[in-house]
Amino acid sequence: MTDAEIASELEANFLRSNRDLAEHAVAGEYREEDGLALKYTGVPAPGENGAFVTRPLRDAREQIAGAIAYFERRTAPYAILMRANLDPAAERACAELGLALVHTLPGMA
Repeated sequence: MTDAEIASELEANFLRSNRDLAEHAVAGEYREEDGLALKYTGVPAPGENGAFVTRPLRDAREQIAGAIAYFERRTAPYAILMRANLDPAAERACAELGLALVHTLPGMA
């Protein structure tokens, strides 16, 4: 298995586990659309709510702004996560919208 294949499997597993967490939370919601997956659990912690960029976005600024608005409407702390170098436009949009880079995916292996 190549490094790219391993990274892809890690990301798919990460998304599945986050979807499962959201779907089993009392107030949870999970949805994927146009390269952006949103997970909301209702738990007031940024690691429990977030948007995941899964591929280059169609309109990075609009989609990232929409994700931010989604979490702000719920007054939920959140994080926007993506693999390094996956979508430079999404990285720029995050910076332009005032988000700070904390870490990149995939995480543990």
